[in-house]
Amino acid sequence: MHFKWILHKKVILDEAIMQITKLSQETPDYELNKNYLLSRIQDSLAVLYSIKKEYSKTLFYYNKIDVTILDSYFMFDPKTFKLKVIFNKVKMKYDMGFYNDAIKIK
Repeated sequence: MHFKWILHKKVILDEAIMQITKLSQETPDYELNKNYLLSRIQDSLAVLYSIKKEYSKTLFYYNKIDVTILDSYFMFDPKTFKLKVIFNKVKMKYDMGFYNDAIKIK
């Protein structure tokens, strides 16, 4: 029973990653630039890859997010999103066992 749950979880994660990636590829740039949608998509992909413990892909997506540009005005609180990205990146490094790297993330 446990194996079926793990397999089901993997299929759901893989499907979610595929659909989110497809969405980001098919969405026009002007839409992706609204309210930093692309950064939010990249954060979601990073979280999903982290759940799968595919840390190189997780880090790839976190590094694509430019948190320095998140200070301009948009519909949701940029500081909250910036904090979420930093927290998720620290958690990923912690999960990998890179404790010193985790405490150095800004």
